[in-house]
Amino acid sequence: MNTNKSFSVSKWIFLTSAGFILGIVFILLFVAFSEYSGIEFQFPLAISMGGGIGVMQWIVLRKHFENSFKWIWLFIVGLGIPFLLFDILGSFLRLKEWYYFIGWCLGGFLSGYLQYRFYLISRSSKAKSWVWYSLGAWVSCTLITSVIFMPFIKSLGRTLEVTINMIAIFGCGPILGLITGFGMISIIEKKID
Repeated sequence: MNTNKSFSVSKWIFLTSAGFILGIVFILLFVAFSEYSGIEFQFPLAISMGGGIGVMQWIVLRKHFENSFKWIWLFIVGLGIPFLLFDILGSFLRLKEWYYFIGWCLGGFLSGYLQYRFYLISRSSKAKSWVWYSLGAWVSCTLITSVIFMPFIKSLGRTLEVTINMIAIFGCGPILGLITGFGMISIIEKKID
């Protein structure tokens, strides 16, 4: 662990974006498997995204904090729990499509809280702010991706529809990285040694 190394927001943004893409790759692998096996749960999608982003952010955090591998597991659990609950509810009730949005927002809050409570709290005097940065980042991404489900997008033509959808989806990684990166700066600057 090199505690003298400065935190780079641009590296955080790049690695969070790469983690988002890695999460998408994990999701596509799960979708391929689930279509073959007939599984229709959403929980694995959330843990795929948590694993992808968690691993890539860990690459940065391991240079600043000890035992940072815990970060990955807290991310996976935090994003996964809301979707696990929705999957259980969905087996008894018919859920509306917007539960995805609520799931990602709750996952952003819960993962931020778990990372604060079980990892960052003992490492920085500014750790509590992490919960709000995490929630803000996931709400922002959820709002951006909600454009995919707006009916008027389909009326714009297939090429423009696909372009807007791709920008909305792949824009989430940099937005997550930007918002949480600025949160992580203050946490690392106020690190408890």
